[in-house]
Parts: sequence; structure tokens; C-alpha cells
Amino acid sequence: MINILQVLAYLNREQIRATYGAVGEVIGIPAIEVGRYLGKPRAEASWIVSASSGRPSGYEKSDFHEALFGREKIIRKGTELRNLLSPRIQEIAAQPKPSARETAARLKLNPLPTPQVISHISKNTDYRIAGIDLAWTEHNGSGIAIGRLSKNQVTLEELHCGIIGLDNVTDLLKRTHNLHGVAVDAPLIIKNETGARPCEEALNKIYRARWAGCYPSNQSLFPDALSVKLSSWLKVRGMPHLGSGDKSGWQIECYPHPAIIELFGLEKRHKYKKGTLKEKKQGQIELAQYIQSLCASPTLSLNIPKAFSAFLDSKYIQGLLGQGLKNNEDALDAIICLYIAGLYATGQDMVVFGDIQEGYIVVPVVR
Repeated sequence: MINILQVLAYLNREQIRATYGAVGEVIGIPAIEVGRYLGKPRAEASWIVSASSGRPSGYEKSDFHEALFGREKIIRKGTELRNLLSPRIQEIAAQPKPSARETAARLKLNPLPTPQVISHISKNTDYRIAGIDLAWTEHNGSGIAIGRLSKNQVTLEELHCGIIGLDNVTDLLKRTHNLHGVAVDAPLIIKNETGARPCEEALNKIYRARWAGCYPSNQSLFPDALSVKLSSWLKVRGMPHLGSGDKSGWQIECYPHPAIIELFGLEKRHKYKKGTLKEKKQGQIELAQYIQSLCASPTLSLNIPKAFSAFLDSKYIQGLLGQGLKNNEDALDAIICLYIAGLYATGQDMVVFGDIQEGYIVVPVVR
């Protein structure tokens, strides 16, 4: 079976576009699902485009590959794309697909994980924590929020966006005194070669109907994932997955979309990442208002000093364009991750989809 990584490798090598329909036909999924497999907008994935516009859906111009429009040709049919791929990939694609009975047997042997409710146990909450909206590649920027936790309040002390490269992310964490816990929006454990992780399938069973499902993560899509490298770096520095107790640091994987639903009692995903420029700005303004409401939370108050008020200011957001707007989005995501870290640190109930063997995602359930 041809996978999305093989298709992207070919399109990037030949610098030619292909439609969502053609790619979906080749990899065996509906065209509307191809975007999910591609993950966040990035240059190497921009070769897969809409048949009508010839452009990738949901992308800013800054996310386009620099040579995207160098050729007029667009591959519009799955048969054409399949014939253009290498003979070795064609041979793999010709292998028989598992039968429905075989698939059912696999699911019976490996059922979806049952979400578990946990509470972190720690008496000492006077330390620093971090929330990270980690970029998928070395070339895109990450957002990082660092805060000081004291009893039932977390105070934002640093807010960074547009941090390029994993080394710069870890350097910033290294110089953070008394850093005890980190919540990361990125897949920290990836063991599956294809498809989605069991934790993603389990989360999607609950949140996809609320427009807050997650993209699949696997080793074919992310063979050298920055997030897995970051997780290993944190573990070496005394921050194991789902660590508990006063002496142990910890790291957790989180996902802002379902967290925002639970924190603010929303029916569906809050939209602020896609749409028109006007819609994205309005989405960020509303998310900023949600974040500011956490300042009065009796569960865990979020103290945001005036130095960071611009990131949440409606007039400031209205004036942003392009990369500036994207950086502000990353900053808001990082604050949400920081707040999730604070909830975990103070022992609030969290739902864990999956486990530390095959991957997990933590979602807060307190409001």
C-alpha cells in the first residue's frame, strides 16, 4: 500500500502538484481525509492541492513551497499518480489488503484504550512549569509559555513565539530555573509505523463529532519527529511521562482543542486556526477572552502580567497579518498548554487517552 510519505517524497522530488482526490485514491482514503494525514500546514506538504484552485486548502502563502507554481502541470487522477511512482512502490501497492475479518480480528486483539481519569499527586507546587506548542519541523516556529506555580495560581513569566529549531527550544528550557513540569502539544510517543496511534483513535471517538479530533501520528509521517526527541531530552533531565510525587518532574502530552472545549464548556471546537483572515482574527480574539477569564478561576487562577497583555489585546490581534498572526496563535496555544500543566501539577482530574507504552493524550475535565 502506498503511504502519504512516499507520495510527498515524490511530489517534492519532482516539484509537481497533485490533487487531494488523486492522492486519496492512491493511498486509499477519501479526498476529504487527506488533509488530516498531512498534519499542520508546511512547505513539503503544500504540493497536495485543491482541484479547483490549484492551491493547498487552509494554507497561508508563507506555508507554500517556494517552487509551488513553477510548473503548470497538476496530477488530477489517481491512476496517473500511481503510474508515475517508482516500480518498487507500485509493487508494495499491489500487495493484497487485509480482509474485513482480519481487520476485525486485529481490533479484537488490540482494542482501543479506555480513557482513564487520573490526578497528579504533589504537595509541593512552588516551582516553574512550561507549556509548549511545538512545531512539526525544524523550519517552523514553536510557542513557549513559562510560568511560576504557587498554590492555586500560575503566573505567566515568559512568553515566546517563533522559536526555530529544537536546540533553541531546549536552550530556553535549560535556562529556566526550577523547571519541574512541561505540557507539550505534539506527539511525544510514536511507536506505530502507519495509521493513527491508539490514543488518537480513542480521543477521536469522543471529540471528532465535536470537530476536535486530532491528526494521525506515525513513523511513516514523522520518522524523525522533533517531539519524540524533545520527550527523550526531558526524560533524561528527570521528567518522565505522567510523573507523580514531589521529587519527580514530569512531562505530559496535551491537545488544546478538546481542552478548550472542556475548560470553557463549549459544545464544539473553537475555531481560530483556519478560515478567512477575518475569521482567524476573530477566533483569536475570542480565545484571548476565554484565557483572560481564567484569571478568576477558583480552581486555578491564571495571572497574566501587563507585559504580555498585547498577545491578548483585540486591537493588537486585529492589526496582525501573515506570520505575525500565526505567531500569536502559537503564543495563545502555549498559554493553554501552560494552564493544562498547572491543572496537572495541582492535582485536578485529567482524562488520559492511551498509555505511556503506545502514546497518550491528556485532557483536563475540570471547569
